[in-house]
Amino acid sequence: MTSEAMLERRYRQLLRLYPREHRREYEEEMIGVLLAGVAPGRTRPGPREVLDLVTSALTVRWSRRAHSSGDGHRAARAVQLFGAILLLAVSLRRVVMGEVAALRYADFVPHVAAHELVRPGAWALVLLLVLAGWRWAAVPAALAGLIAEVPPLALYRDTPARVLDVYWILVAAAVVTLAGLLVATAGRGRPAGEGRLPRGTAAVVSGGLLVVAGGAGSVLVGGSGLLLGGRLVPFPVLALYAVAGLLVVVGVLRLPPPVVRRVVVAAVPVVVAWPLIRVGFGDLVATNMRSAEPALLGPVQWTALAVVPLAATWVAATLNRRFERSRTGSPSV
Repeated sequence: MTSEAMLERRYRQLLRLYPREHRREYEEEMIGVLLAGVAPGRTRPGPREVLDLVTSALTVRWSRRAHSSGDGHRAARAVQLFGAILLLAVSLRRVVMGEVAALRYADFVPHVAAHELVRPGAWALVLLLVLAGWRWAAVPAALAGLIAEVPPLALYRDTPARVLDVYWILVAAAVVTLAGLLVATAGRGRPAGEGRLPRGTAAVVSGGLLVVAGGAGSVLVGGSGLLLGGRLVPFPVLALYAVAGLLVVVGVLRLPPPVVRRVVVAAVPVVVAWPLIRVGFGDLVATNMRSAEPALLGPVQWTALAVVPLAATWVAATLNRRFERSRTGSPSV
């Protein structure tokens, strides 16, 4: 088999991630574009091509479901609303920690960078726009919140662990931004019930308030705890975060079951990101803590950061689709 034939076969394997109807219409055209100008001897797609194809395939699948299914639209709206609430809480927690430390310790001067203030401002704006029903205006506001999470990447060469610390938040912000885009492009008319808040919103808001309170508690409460994200989190504060997480789960479970399943699928990349960093990159973080010379991420590690959450989402979406097909006797949309 020639190198070009091997490369084409691997491209076609990646294109199987797209819906069957999409492949039937565009596969040959996409193969032609992908193979055009390929250097002689190449047998594998590059990491960036893999990421682009996987991301595009998942976007096409999710977009079709959100547009063609009332449950899909309601799930996207719940992800946008609940996600904005929780991202606002996380961003406020970081600001509150500095302010409480300044009040408690006279010699402590909090350094609040500009992007630290942009984050809560952007997510608060997203929340207000969502509640007002301004779909398209909420998209650039969410994008601003996503971009505001990026500045720590500027410190990558000095402290690579900073990239890993904020990775799950970046993934969450990207999911919320994409959900908002799907809501905005779902059509002009409002589906029935869109003017009302989703069931479970109060529980999610309560969980967000506990997250903010946990930021203050991290400074005020002493004693033993666990080291998370480079900070010692006391056990009472961990218990507070556990209750916050439980409230969020309760809030999601109050949604209709088909919507719950779609929200869970959307949450998979965020849920996978945290253990991926702790388990898969623990040695790299430990090395950087011991060594004066930073150890940077390699191409395989960057690829894992991009592909693993996307692949997990695709698996979850596939399982959900098969489950719904088994219940209804026809493919889910």
